[in-house]
Amino acid sequence: MEGEVEALAYEFSYLRHSNIKNRDEIIVEYEIRDGEKARGREYQFKELALDCSSPITGITLNPTYNRMIDKWPGWSQMNIIYNIDKTQLSNTTSIWNATTGMLSWCIAVQLIESNSTKVLMEELNIIRNVI
Repeated sequence: MEGEVEALAYEFSYLRHSNIKNRDEIIVEYEIRDGEKARGREYQFKELALDCSSPITGITLNPTYNRMIDKWPGWSQMNIIYNIDKTQLSNTTSIWNATTGMLSWCIAVQLIESNSTKVLMEELNIIRNVI
């Protein structure tokens, strides 16, 4: 209907992140809307440097996306699993602080229209983890 506006206030939400030290994994958890309300939309996740705009350098983060369908009606949980290759950690790694032993980066989550690049909403989350 003309003049109608859809509110996108709660389409996804950061839950938490945790480190599994014996396996060098960092898991980041989100809730995302599914079902009828999410039709025609897709989620895009981007890993960026701590400033949330620059690319990450000196290390390759190869995330695995594990979507757990039907957390409750209309919602799923998305787990992003990062296997950290500690051999890549050096002074040239843009997200590594050797003094503190901490990795810090930004995840940009975007809700986009399917078959488009139009970003409907974006959330930036800072991940800081000692490994």
